[in-house]
Amino acid sequence: MKNSFLENLSKWIVSPNYDKYTDVEVFAESYHAQHYAMLIALYAMETNSVFTLIKLAYHLRNLTRRYSELWQIRKRRQNWEDELARLYFEAHMRFANGLINIIISHTPPKFLKIMNFLGYKGSESIGLNEMNKVAFEMNAGFMSKIAQLALIYYWVYGKPHGENVPSDLSLCKQMIEAELKIYPKSMIYGLAKAKIEQIDGQIDRAIEILLELIEAPNLIIAYKAFYFELIWCYAIKLDWKKCIECAEKIRDSRHSPVCMTYLNAVFRYVEAIDTDDQSLLDQASKEFETLPSLRIRHFGKTMTTEKAALQNARLFFKKGKHLVLPVIAMLYCGNYLMFVRDQNHLEKIMDRIEREVERYKHQIENSAILDDYLTALFYKGVLLRLLKRYPNALECFEFILEHKNRIDLETSIVPMATLELGLVAMEMNNHPEAKKWLDHAEKDFAGYTAENFVHLKVYAAIRMMGENTDKKKANKNKFNKHIIQWLKFHGIDMKKYREIINDDRI
Repeated sequence: MKNSFLENLSKWIVSPNYDKYTDVEVFAESYHAQHYAMLIALYAMETNSVFTLIKLAYHLRNLTRRYSELWQIRKRRQNWEDELARLYFEAHMRFANGLINIIISHTPPKFLKIMNFLGYKGSESIGLNEMNKVAFEMNAGFMSKIAQLALIYYWVYGKPHGENVPSDLSLCKQMIEAELKIYPKSMIYGLAKAKIEQIDGQIDRAIEILLELIEAPNLIIAYKAFYFELIWCYAIKLDWKKCIECAEKIRDSRHSPVCMTYLNAVFRYVEAIDTDDQSLLDQASKEFETLPSLRIRHFGKTMTTEKAALQNARLFFKKGKHLVLPVIAMLYCGNYLMFVRDQNHLEKIMDRIEREVERYKHQIENSAILDDYLTALFYKGVLLRLLKRYPNALECFEFILEHKNRIDLETSIVPMATLELGLVAMEMNNHPEAKKWLDHAEKDFAGYTAENFVHLKVYAAIRMMGENTDKKKANKNKFNKHIIQWLKFHGIDMKKYREIINDDRI
């Protein structure tokens, strides 16, 4: 820490003359920063202990310092040997700055502790301005193409799955079609086109494109992406047999075996219930049983989706081998229900939910616990909101809050119902009421399975109402203090910390 302070002090007293660097040396600094970024990605995938987590945090801090210096080079360097070199360097810096701003601006405060301590801030408008400049104005070759791709996937994945309503994708469609005219067999643009069809509610067309992509020779990871999207297309259509076929294709995932096995289990379960197939139900039970042994860690922690899958597997056995509308729950959490534009199909999904509501309605009079009934009622309320039957939706969510003391295991239902009350108010343009419920959902509940999901949805709704969610820069001294506190918590002294940092085997 002392060396770091002296380093910064010396740079403040004697600022480097960046004009003495050659263009090659400047780009060497740039590629060094990219090297740190790739190391971080690798450590993130491999982090399964406190020691590799320390290493990850160390590289992350080095990356922030490296980019701070690169930003100074961009601002202060006047003499470039080649104008193209200056253009490409500026494009790299703008792209990195844009990406960081977009990611952080969409991250709820609950998840921002590490980023804030690193001293980053995030503004969506700044991020999009930077990315758009690189993508459409600078003509910076490969970097412009990468920026365009980043924006396309931000529009077709980040926004639809992270926001509460679909975005206007007309510009994105034009970009994809233009690229497909040049590269008609492109896997990257083909997947984006299929995703747009899915978002627009053209599920059959999305399936057609994805099946064509599967027929073409591609990377293994590409096939997994295609089958993953096919799963959700068939799930929206309530075609469980096709879901099982696709889920089986991606079962052997190295990055999230829990989630992939959970998908296999859930689709087998719902098909078994619909067809009264005991052997299929037994298969689903075996799948649920294996989940705890498949858990892996990223960034030293189990992912939110895996935690939810493990919790639902435990609920399955605690409830006597049954779950309430598990596929509808996944479609809701992934925002896939929002992509159903056909009112008749929404009514078809509603019929399925209504059957579950009626199935468990007897609990109101005959049981002290209403978990199953209130879960089914919650998803009925969600469908009513999507059908814009707001008074009926409000009745469902208010009933859940009135009977919250009769919930035993399904602890996520009350905060999710609170969130939905805020979304209904927002869609009815009653922003003060919406803000009240959204604040309640964010601040007054903790420790439930869907907590991260609720926080993301709350944050998206707040942005949609026009409130500023930009993150301010954090105090670097506070960051250093936080590191020391964190190390003490894990029983690691500074000497051991430095040994870990210097050990390249980790």
